Amino acid sequence: MKKALLNIGIASGGIFYIIIGLLGLVIHLWTIAVSFVYGGFLLATIALSLPFISELFWYFKSWGLTNTFFNTYTLSITAYVVLSLITLTIMSFLLDSSNKIDEKEEPPLI
Repeated sequence: MKKALLNIGIASGGIFYIIIGLLGLVIHLWTIAVSFVYGGFLLATIALSLPFISELFWYFKSWGLTNTFFNTYTLSITAYVVLSLITLTIMSFLLDSSNKIDEKEEPPLI
C-alpha cells in the first residue's frame, strides 16, 4: 500500500515537473518579449540565448522600472521559483522514500 501511494506521488511529481518546465518556457518567452519592448532586437536576441541570466536581469530591471516589487513580472518569476523549489523538494523526499522502501523489501543474503 505504501509503495502504491509512493508511486502515485512520484507520478504526480513528474507531472508537476513537466508543468514547471512549460511554465519556464512561457516565462522565457515573456522575458524575450519584455527585452524586445524595452531594449530592442539586440537585447531580445541576447535574452533568447541566455535564459537564466536574462530572466534575472529583467527581474531586477522591472523591479527598478516600476519602483515596486509587486508587478506582474516579478511576482510571476518569484512564484515560479517557489513552485520549482517546492516541486524539487517533494520529488527529492519521495525518491529518497522510494529507495528506503526498496531497500527494506530486498531478501536477506544467506
